[in-house]
Amino acid sequence: MGSACLYFELAPKKAILSDINSDLTETFNTLKTDINNLWDQLSSISHDKDTYYLVRAKDPKTLSTTERSARFIYLNRLCFNGLYRTNKRGQFNVPYGANRAGRFPTLDELKAVATALESADIVQLDFRQALLKARAGDIYYIDPPYAVKNKRVFKQYGPDVFGINDLVDLSILLKEIDRSGAFFVMSYAECDEAKKLLSEWDMKTISTFRNIAGFAKNRRQDNEIIYTNLRTRE
Repeated sequence: MGSACLYFELAPKKAILSDINSDLTETFNTLKTDINNLWDQLSSISHDKDTYYLVRAKDPKTLSTTERSARFIYLNRLCFNGLYRTNKRGQFNVPYGANRAGRFPTLDELKAVATALESADIVQLDFRQALLKARAGDIYYIDPPYAVKNKRVFKQYGPDVFGINDLVDLSILLKEIDRSGAFFVMSYAECDEAKKLLSEWDMKTISTFRNIAGFAKNRRQDNEIIYTNLRTRE
């Protein structure tokens, strides 16, 4: 589900938002169910560098659900480039970036998010579990991490997230979705591996801008491919 921006844009009457990142799904659920306490926690933390590293160093297991969610939003807004990355021990390790990743959301904005999420079930699942639930007429938007030559294009996730073997499994599941009578739209990096595994589906190349690179000179236009069975099922 990532930022769930497509969900917020389409505003469906019913949806399931799924991600393997438990910090992310927990935070979305807290936004949905405990917005006022979450805001109290989030708005009480200073935005300076020293406080950032104190918050980053906290063991999430010692915090309440609401405190963990406030910490997640706080670190996301103040960390370098707003990226999500953990070490092999699962510890968030992105350095301080001040407010260059974007301003903090206001209470009214968070309340709007909470209202929008009332139509969604938010679950922490591996994609294999999430995609097995396909039923005729369902529409899936799938946006996995990109594995190119078995290396992730972005390194903002955990140490073991998505590789070529996962892409193979995903290609098999797309066939299952199609056979069930459901529809899918999937975005993926333009690469030989994906083109080979997903060649049977309708595809369209689009241009996007990579913002994750550490230095502005390394940020660039890049290609993604949108794969779908929508046209093949018309």
